[in-house]
Amino acid sequence: MSALSPQAQKILMKAYNLRNEGKIDASLKQAKSVAKKHPDDIHVTYLLGSLYNEKKNYSLAQKNFSMGMNKDRNGHINQGGLGAVYFRMGEHEKALELLTLAYSRAPKEYSHINNLGQLYYAMGDTDKAAELLDIAFTMNPSDVEIAGILSNIYVKKENYNRAQKILMIAASKNPDDLEVQSVLASFYESRTLLEPATALNKKVLEKDPDHFRAHFSLYNIYSQEGDIEKAKEHLKEMVRIDPTNIDALSASVQIKAQEEVFGDKLDAAFEFSKSLVIDDTKISNLDHGSLFGLSAIMESQKDFDNAFKALKLANDKKKIENELYGMKFDRDHFLNYVQYLKDFDNWDQLLDSVDYQDDRMVFIAALPRSGTTLMEQILAAHPECDGIGESENLDKLKAEVAGKLIKFPPSIEWPAHFMARSEEDKIQLSKTFMKNSENLLVNKAATKIVEKSIGNFLYIGLLAAILPKAKFIFAKRNRAASGLSIYQQSFANQFLFDNDLDDINFMFDILDELMEFWQSRLGDRILTITYEDLVTDTENQAKSIISHIGLDWDPACLEFYKNKRQIKTASLHQARNKVYSSSAERYLNYKDHLSPLLGS
Repeated sequence: MSALSPQAQKILMKAYNLRNEGKIDASLKQAKSVAKKHPDDIHVTYLLGSLYNEKKNYSLAQKNFSMGMNKDRNGHINQGGLGAVYFRMGEHEKALELLTLAYSRAPKEYSHINNLGQLYYAMGDTDKAAELLDIAFTMNPSDVEIAGILSNIYVKKENYNRAQKILMIAASKNPDDLEVQSVLASFYESRTLLEPATALNKKVLEKDPDHFRAHFSLYNIYSQEGDIEKAKEHLKEMVRIDPTNIDALSASVQIKAQEEVFGDKLDAAFEFSKSLVIDDTKISNLDHGSLFGLSAIMESQKDFDNAFKALKLANDKKKIENELYGMKFDRDHFLNYVQYLKDFDNWDQLLDSVDYQDDRMVFIAALPRSGTTLMEQILAAHPECDGIGESENLDKLKAEVAGKLIKFPPSIEWPAHFMARSEEDKIQLSKTFMKNSENLLVNKAATKIVEKSIGNFLYIGLLAAILPKAKFIFAKRNRAASGLSIYQQSFANQFLFDNDLDDINFMFDILDELMEFWQSRLGDRILTITYEDLVTDTENQAKSIISHIGLDWDPACLEFYKNKRQIKTASLHQARNKVYSSSAERYLNYKDHLSPLLGS
């Protein structure tokens, strides 16, 4: 600012301070007064350009930044400013050229690092985005926007520890910022850390009783814990705050409490939802989460064509979003995996290589939405049995055997890695798995432990090898019914096949081929139970399961719905009720849209 008079410098500094306080119009007034005498001073042009950018007056923003660039062609602040304008206008290539140039000239300038990182994020290059935004967050850990983006990136990459650390730092730096506190609470909830999530949400509501996200998070928490009355209290608060909200309505529909929750506002809420789904512009502007909810609302009204319209758009959007993060479903990987298992010629030795006699584990193997939660609830109602849900124990076992953390896509050569281990190492794998499972028990006296991770069917050979006395249950369901239910759920990112009906159908082929293979190797250690039989002949099917795992029958298994144990899966509301068979043929309402799953 050396070219400016002392008075002009003073006014300009005041203008900068006003902008930092969020007083854009007052700042603009002061900056304009300086610009009358110094229109091409690079600091004046930068401030004016930034202010016009904030006000979305992009033509004046471009004009001022361009003036500054002409005055100082080797500088960086106006180049970066103009790049930020193009970024906000959606002209990403122009923005990338200018922001890269500005960053190369001033690699320690916070605004360039931040803007370039957010640009990469918008362009789908999450690796470069994370690299730059990590630097920006280190420079300014109070920046809530950066914290939100970074945590989202790391959640997508399943680096939950890093995501949590970022949010905790941002929350500690902004104790009065209810949004970042609420985002952290929602993160805790998503990781089923329900105690800190509940405490943080309650703190948010103490300061702002109308905080919608906090109420929604508490609804989810109390639903998982089985306290439906408390869950409904928070739904009612959501309706009070926003009487036509899609999330509140879809949640109410899910627990069949829409009349109680919405009261005389229900008809207006349904009408609003219908207005969204029939308007192509409005529906296209919804995010995938709202679209899943909108689909459920339309289904409750028996408007199945519009329900599928919203559902397909939800899945298409989620698939595109995943691909922006480099996450694509790879069919060839699964085909190669199945072929490797079939070609592996040392199964007899592998399955007989561990002398470990613990017979407590029971593994349920299936694709999602096949009745596994219902089956686990029936088993866990037995006084000698407990369920540990979809634990991370299989992930830990795979990481140990393969030497790296692998989520849903299978580690193809695990049999060779496993056979290369010493007998002592294999025994240690068995002991560690059981210890991890014991740590998750509520009923510490349980003689049977039920585990239902979705990846179980891929690794039955490994589980059977380290636990030679374990039993397995194949939960099988009509392909179209299960496939539709998968398509209707907004799962986390570990599957990647769930947003495309052709991919879902492909995974059923993989499931059937693998289960046939495992059955040929393990024989009667695997019991097959169909969902359709389980819901129409519950007592006899439950008795078969209980007998298979080596327990005596107990009538409590038929009153599983009274069990208040925490449920973390998408089936939590169904599992709180008595068995009903109405969902078995629900897919017929969508038969015109499900040709990949119906073989037509």
